[in-house]
Amino acid sequence: TSLAHRPRLIDHHPEIERLSRELSETTHEKIQAAEYGLAVLEEKQQLKQQYDDLEIEYETVRQELDMLKEVGIYVVVFYWCLLTALNVQCYKIP
Repeated sequence: TSLAHRPRLIDHHPEIERLSRELSETTHEKIQAAEYGLAVLEEKQQLKQQYDDLEIEYETVRQELDMLKEVGIYVVVFYWCLLTALNVQCYKIP
C-alpha cells in the first residue's frame, strides 16, 4: 500500500480525543469508587471496634452485677443472722 491510501493520524484526531476523554472520565470514576470503598471499609472497622469495646464493657458490667447480687445475698443472710442472734422480732409491713 502506498502512503496515499493509508489513513492519516489527523483523520483520527477527534476519535482519539473522544477516547482520551472517556478514558479520563472512567479513570476518575474508578478512583472515586475506590476512595468511597476505602471510606466504607474504614467506617466498618471503626464500627467493629466500637462493637468490640461495647461487648467488653457489657461483659464487665454483667460480671460486676453478678458479684453485687452475690454480695447482696450475703448481706441479707448476715443481717438475718444478726437479728436472729440479737433476738430481734421482725414485723411484716402490710
